[in-house]
Amino acid sequence: MIRACFYILLPMLILAVSGCANLNSGDYPGMFPVGTRVHLLKPLTVRPGQARVFIQNGKVTRARNEYAVFCDFELRALSKKPQVITPDDFLITAVRPGFTEVVMDWRPRWLASSSADYSPAMISRYFYFRLGSDRQPGVMRLACYGGFDDPPWAYPPRMDEIRDTLAGVVDFRLP
Repeated sequence: MIRACFYILLPMLILAVSGCANLNSGDYPGMFPVGTRVHLLKPLTVRPGQARVFIQNGKVTRARNEYAVFCDFELRALSKKPQVITPDDFLITAVRPGFTEVVMDWRPRWLASSSADYSPAMISRYFYFRLGSDRQPGVMRLACYGGFDDPPWAYPPRMDEIRDTLAGVVDFRLP
């Protein structure tokens, strides 16, 4: 009995582990592949105490619309002084999809109404593009998010949406 379970579970375990090996390969159809050059066209200033700068509709912004596509450049370290990401060519070295939940009011919804609401939290799907640059190793990644929505309707940003939101700030050069 134990031997039979071993022969059934071992192939399943091997398939599961080998499937996870490709999660950071950057092979996502319809998305910027590993090897793409991200050409930053103008300097971006990261505020003191922050590690990222947000871009939406071709402009640096602090008041982004989280229900629409937006991106951010992220640094590896915080600083008490402003940090500037200078125009440069960054190489996409890895691509990773994911999602994040909207942080809602911590109180259960049933406290404010007569019936409990166990609906799922809204999410935003994203792509993280790990960046490499010999001149600016402190620049960690470019993250691009789709708009927040209920899980069945949330989708990651498409290439054309990312290009549009970064228009005038970034130019992409496919490998």
